[in-house]
Amino acid sequence: MPFGADRAAFRADYQQWLEDSELDSLPDDMRDHDSYRAIVGRGDRAIPWIASALRRQPSFIFLALEEITGADPVTAEAQGNLGETVRIWLKWLER
Repeated sequence: MPFGADRAAFRADYQQWLEDSELDSLPDDMRDHDSYRAIVGRGDRAIPWIASALRRQPSFIFLALEEITGADPVTAEAQGNLGETVRIWLKWLER
């Protein structure tokens, strides 16, 4: 898929995931969504798009970063605090 088309597909998947997972409180439910799986399936290509989405609006899409990178830089103190979790991820991605 050409880069521009892949980015557009990411945006569509991300928007669909946001809308559908708005009321989900369980991370496993968020991860099971088809659009989320499509985002993770893009692998490393999705990382800058996820980072951009997180800068605009903190969301649980950081969960995809855990799957794609295999990392979890979030401290125990920050767990449960979405804003702080997103800040830590964005800082980690800048390294």
